[in-house]
Amino acid sequence: MRKYVLDPSQYSYNSSTKSFTLPWGTELKDILLITDVTLGKVIYNFACTEMTGSFINNVLTLNGDTTGTTSSDEFIIIMQGESIVEPKIELIERIARDTQSNTKALIKLQEETNNLLKLILS
Repeated sequence: MRKYVLDPSQYSYNSSTKSFTLPWGTELKDILLITDVTLGKVIYNFACTEMTGSFINNVLTLNGDTTGTTSSDEFIIIMQGESIVEPKIELIERIARDTQSNTKALIKLQEETNNLLKLILS
């Protein structure tokens, strides 16, 4: 199954309730790991019973220790399955391919224009 990082625009975190609101369609089995990047601390790990949580109506409430986390912290949420939005790396790769194709087309057009100018000026 494919793994991806959930975009920060797709979730919110409430430190007082220790809960993440995730996109509709998310299932608990899809959430693999949540790391608080600001603290450098794993706060959810599907494989560790002390770091799991309950999941109701797209809200994941953490069971583990979230001491020090704040709602403004930066998080990385690793999911599995199909992303609701295109993962950033795939989007970047697609843009790079498109840019490369457009650049090749522009170079060819410039060469053709230069050849025409040479004919006109000679």
